[in-house]
Amino acid sequence: MQMKPTKKQCRSLNELLIEKMLVMKAEGRSSYRNYRTIIHYIQTHYGIVQMKDVNTQFAANLHAKMRGEGKSAATIKTYFALLQSIVNYGQYLGLFSGDPKLTRSKSYELDKVKLDKPRKRQGSYFSKNDIQKLWDYWVGLESSSKGDKRWLGIFFASYLCNGCNAADLLRMRYDDEWCNSGGKVLGFHRHKVRNSSGAYVRVPITDKLAMVLGEVGDEVCDGGLVFGSFLNDTDINDDDAVDLRVMYVNTYASKVLKKIAKRLGLRRDCSFCFARHSYCTILNGEGVNYAVIERNLGHSLGITDNYLGDIPIAKLFEANEKLLA
Repeated sequence: MQMKPTKKQCRSLNELLIEKMLVMKAEGRSSYRNYRTIIHYIQTHYGIVQMKDVNTQFAANLHAKMRGEGKSAATIKTYFALLQSIVNYGQYLGLFSGDPKLTRSKSYELDKVKLDKPRKRQGSYFSKNDIQKLWDYWVGLESSSKGDKRWLGIFFASYLCNGCNAADLLRMRYDDEWCNSGGKVLGFHRHKVRNSSGAYVRVPITDKLAMVLGEVGDEVCDGGLVFGSFLNDTDINDDDAVDLRVMYVNTYASKVLKKIAKRLGLRRDCSFCFARHSYCTILNGEGVNYAVIERNLGHSLGITDNYLGDIPIAKLFEANEKLLA
């Protein structure tokens, strides 16, 4: 006689995903949003999925559906990584007895759902000449509280602020670094790694950056936000709301950038993230010390970082002055 499954054995994939998401959110890890996204996707397309039904066939179907929807290889790989983590957890709890390696291509019939590798980002940047054309176009635009002047301006704010991303840009403040330097330097802790390395970045306010701040920055105020107007009254303490606004800025600034790039005869596959990639690529091409570039980006230098002192402000200015002629 077959025994009736226990409540524990009947737990669903949805339940375990939610469990994992809540734990990560409680720990302050922003990647919990990835779990929230896949939970919504699974519930929308499959409803409640029992762990006993999560197998390589389910994974193959999921993969085919995502491919059919035109999702990128990077997005699919992210979804499958999350799914794999839950399968591992389910196997630990005794809820999963099939092949635990859902992303292993040999698990699938005829190897037909092998995960593609995400497209590399090494080519995602403007040349210095392209940046100069964009800058000259921006300078020639009339000042405006909206439109191309504003949105190309926030792109240049990212580029000239050490290539910082929108998540850091919109949270940046006129902080102690700015006060202590007499208004010559801005500083911020990278939001992405706030719970790990807590990388701190200093941004020299070059003449070009000062121009951008004058056009799209907020009024100078001790402790005030530098680009708060782009938050559109979003509560800066509400991370979820701010992240939604960051997504909007990334999307809309990319849309404007594409339109202008087309007008100027530049590459049209550009996006807001080109600011960060262009920053490091151009400075590297100009012969700026690699350690300076990496420190300015807020990336870890590994063991070497424990032996490096702070880079002099003069060196920061020397590096960032090379961003535009």
